[in-house]
Amino acid sequence: DIWLWWHLVMLLSLGGLSAVPKHLYVAAAIVRAGPFYTFFRITLPLVAPILIIAIIFRTLDAFKTFELAFILTSQPT
Repeated sequence: DIWLWWHLVMLLSLGGLSAVPKHLYVAAAIVRAGPFYTFFRITLPLVAPILIIAIIFRTLDAFKTFELAFILTSQPT
């Protein structure tokens, strides 16, 4: 299942990363912010909504496969 849908998550992630304004990274470089600070204060907050959407899509898709596994492994009573 991961091999089938990784491209969707990757496209959503790359779209979110390309939407982050470059001037924020330039401003972080001017104030000499480190890579961890830049990631956790600029990149992650701006990409988080897109990542949450990707997680929701994948979770809903995983629930579709739960039914098949549950029926095949359930014991008759």
